Amino acid sequence: QPARPNPSSGRTTIVFVNAVENGRVTVQIFDVTRRLVRTLVDVPMPSGRHEVIWDGGTEKGSPAAAGLYFYRLTAGDYAAAKRLVLVK
Repeated sequence: QPARPNPSSGRTTIVFVNAVENGRVTVQIFDVTRRLVRTLVDVPMPSGRHEVIWDGGTEKGSPAAAGLYFYRLTAGDYAAAKRLVLVK
């Protein structure tokens, strides 16, 4: 599932399904240079549908610059990366 809304002006919801009961799920935001901007989730989660929200901020709590970002989701053996546009 894509992030919504996309483009976003600061708050984006990422929806995903974890197929593995108590499988480790990681959701991270990267900039176009592949530098980690923020880790949103990195914990074991129950199986099922989940949502995580990126508020447009960095790990340090400051607002990320407008531009193109990628979010990477890993859940068990599943991995995917999708693009996300942040506008101001």
